[in-house]
Amino acid sequence: DTPIPQKPAPITPMSQLKRIYTSSWISCKKSKKASVYALDTYQGRLSSYGKNSTNGCTVIAPLIAVEHLKSSGGVSDASIENVIDNKAGPHLINIRTKLGLSQHALIIPSDVHDHFVDEKVMRQDTFVGATGGNILDEEHVGELIKCLNDSGDKKSAAALFYHAHVICIVKMRVGKEVWYDLIDSLPFQHEGNKQGGARIRCKDAETLATCIRWYSSAKLTSSDIDFVDRNEWDENMCDFDPRVFQSFVWAEK
Repeated sequence: DTPIPQKPAPITPMSQLKRIYTSSWISCKKSKKASVYALDTYQGRLSSYGKNSTNGCTVIAPLIAVEHLKSSGGVSDASIENVIDNKAGPHLINIRTKLGLSQHALIIPSDVHDHFVDEKVMRQDTFVGATGGNILDEEHVGELIKCLNDSGDKKSAAALFYHAHVICIVKMRVGKEVWYDLIDSLPFQHEGNKQGGARIRCKDAETLATCIRWYSSAKLTSSDIDFVDRNEWDENMCDFDPRVFQSFVWAEK
């Protein structure tokens, strides 16, 4: 008998996946596997010369990583806020001047990494590696989490570049558990109408993966969703794909 050809599995529309990812994330918060904490500042809040961190996420995220690796138990809110309000501004001026960029121009993450190594802000021997791909692909995100976990009990951190923005993910051991914080310097609307960056705590790797799916899908615009529904992921076309991400990972020595 001639076997009947199998029909390809129907592809779930991205708008439906967004709802699924959001529902899973809400469940994580309800079960206390995840919590969202407000920071007291956000990038671009201060406008004075030397303190303005507008479009400075490519500098803020690795600086938070540096603070995390040298901290005793994990980067504090005060350290994160100090990076955003005080430390990022001078670095942004130096890097933009060096590269001939305008005052609020976006900076390529790899240029920041090179500058920080040259200026000895970061040590090259703390660099674990770079990962990337499709942020909605479990395997690709799994590679990032594996890279964070390769340091064992030691602290690690990643700068994750996605959708023209860079966030920081830090990993730390708390008792017998391993926790991850996703730190976003962009302003969130928190409870009580408070505006500030966010520190999103995930109390295991599975919750972090759920968080990344929710966070990344929430960033997709209607035209992005249309693109995702019409196009399978293609490594060769990733520059034009709204799902593309790149991450740099560091760990304490």
